[in-house]
Amino acid sequence: MNVFSDLETLTEYKKFFKNLSEEIKILAIYFSENEREELLKEVDFEDKTVSSVGIETMLQRQIEEDESGVTIGYDLIGIEISGDFHTFHCHNLAGELEEKFSVKINEFGLIEDCSNWKELVEFMNDEETGCEPFPWFLVKVKRFNT
Repeated sequence: MNVFSDLETLTEYKKFFKNLSEEIKILAIYFSENEREELLKEVDFEDKTVSSVGIETMLQRQIEEDESGVTIGYDLIGIEISGDFHTFHCHNLAGELEEKFSVKINEFGLIEDCSNWKELVEFMNDEETGCEPFPWFLVKVKRFNT
C-alpha cells in the first residue's frame, strides 16, 4: 500500500497509462540507515493482520539505493501509522525553512542541501511548529527515467 516494491513493477504498471507516459515522473525516497532504524522503532504501524504497510515492508527489506536514479533533492516527510506520508509542503513551510535554516528550495520544491538535516528534523518534530503529531524524517528523493 502507498508504494511500489521495485522499479520493474512500477515500470510495468506505467504501461496502463500510455497516454500519460511522458508526463508520469518516477520518484523514489531513501532514508539514511539511522532514520530507517528510527522510523521502524518509533512508528507502530496499525493492524498488520489485514495487510502489511508498504513503507514499513520496504524499510524492513533494507533495499540498497538504486544508483541509476538522479538525486533531485531532499524532503521532510511525516509518517502516519497507516503508512501514509506527508511532505513539509502540507504545512506551507518552505519560506520558513529557507529563512530559519538558510536552506534553498530547488526547482522541484525540494531541499537542495541537507547538511543541517538534524536541525530540520528537530524543527518538524517540535510540537511548537504545529505539524501533525506523527514523526518526521528527512529523505533523499531520486528521479528515474524509464
